[in-house]
Amino acid sequence: MIYHENTSAPDEKILRQRLTALAEDSCIRQKDTTNGMMAPEFLDVDPAADTAVFRYIVQPWEANRVGGLHGGIMASMLDHACGLTASAWLGHWAPTMSISIDYIRPAEIGDRLLAVATVVSFGRHLIRVRGELRREQTGKVVAACSATFFNKEV
Repeated sequence: MIYHENTSAPDEKILRQRLTALAEDSCIRQKDTTNGMMAPEFLDVDPAADTAVFRYIVQPWEANRVGGLHGGIMASMLDHACGLTASAWLGHWAPTMSISIDYIRPAEIGDRLLAVATVVSFGRHLIRVRGELRREQTGKVVAACSATFFNKEV
């Protein structure tokens, strides 16, 4: 990863604490919002690879008209996982500035999806994160994204 000269990688223990708290906040305090209803589960962090992993289980309310996972929910899962990762690396909330999604294959109700978020660059004003949403059972990518978040305490 490319770090700005005044930034450095956070400590693994701090990242684990932040990511656990952020995912729990989504499920508890935000339980009636899309973030909470998607029920993210923080699984792992690898500071050496600048990566965090979350799990989402596709729920019936997330279906599109043909019964698969709605593309907007795929985008929300990726935005959420990448945003939590950016926020954990920064130590404060980071609003999304832009996100580009590539839809690769469908996901079905009941699928367990792993969102792998990797910090690509970390600067004074922006933090860029790449994300992949993969079926846990097969490892196949269902969607990928590139996202930019604002690095400023609000």
